[in-house]
Amino acid sequence: EVVLDELPYNGRSEGTLTTTEDGRLLYNTSGSLFSRRPAQGSGTLFSVVPGEEPEAIADGLKHAYARTFGADGTLWQTEMSDGAFDGRPAPDELVAVETGDTFGWPACVGDREPVEEYGGTEEGCETEPRSHAVFEPGASPTSVAVAPWDSDVLLVALWNEGRVVTVPTSTEGAPHQGKTFLTGLAHPQHLLVLGDRLLVVDLDGGRILAVTEAV
Repeated sequence: EVVLDELPYNGRSEGTLTTTEDGRLLYNTSGSLFSRRPAQGSGTLFSVVPGEEPEAIADGLKHAYARTFGADGTLWQTEMSDGAFDGRPAPDELVAVETGDTFGWPACVGDREPVEEYGGTEEGCETEPRSHAVFEPGASPTSVAVAPWDSDVLLVALWNEGRVVTVPTSTEGAPHQGKTFLTGLAHPQHLLVLGDRLLVVDLDGGRILAVTEAV
């Protein structure tokens, strides 16, 4: 059964699927440009119910790769803004998503940063949701999970930095910088909570690690 077909994307990756408690799938069509504007249907986070038309939850996302739900129901989403904007690379992000949000890519990147070459302005970008955390350009946050030992802490896998970082769920002090929790990894790909442990897929290491808080 085909639930969603002919999806636009950025030529690299469509990111990950996420299931919800009520049986929906959350799916991102990576951002691609047509005549310097987002291609129709791209850069969008969709909710999909088999047999029904997909519903757009949020848009203006370059590469909304991975997501998870917080203990309070908040939808947390990683965002990779690969490419150059006004000649500079944009930071990667972690954002909180609410239905109807527009994040502004490519006119706005990072924490409400306007991109002149795509028509971005400070006034226009101020209306977009803020970044909850920012990471170095190219860090590539491939996964996010709620720490099994503390529901107020998020764990983010940074693929190109070979580490997993912690980010508080509190908006105080945002946008946050990730604090190193786990290093010595070769491309951490995916995080999964199993009981009181965090499972980490270490792609180049060819292994799955089980980690507790006492690292």
